Amino acid sequence: MAVKPVKVKRRTDVAAKAPREPLFYLPDPDDPDQEIEYTIPVEIPPRYTMAYLRDLRTKTPEQALSIMLDRVLGRGAVDALSESDDVTSEDLAAIMRIIEKKTTAAVEVMQGN
Repeated sequence: MAVKPVKVKRRTDVAAKAPREPLFYLPDPDDPDQEIEYTIPVEIPPRYTMAYLRDLRTKTPEQALSIMLDRVLGRGAVDALSESDDVTSEDLAAIMRIIEKKTTAAVEVMQGN
């Protein structure tokens, strides 16, 4: 069976411009009456999905998901979560469940399911 190569074209809609949606809010440390919104991509970018699948080859699913957290949230949001005394274990579990569901959905899309 001959393979027809896939030609990947340069995209103009880079992931940084991709739509995002709120994932969680933290109290603003500088203004107790305000909250800071932290967002996640509406759809996990394909490059993140591929990196996640690559990570699964050498890491546990939990480790790969933790790395995905860094990718989709960014260092600032991860730092904010890790430095906040207001975040509970339940909050972190809920955030991780959302990232896991979005990641699983992205893998299924990539597989054509």
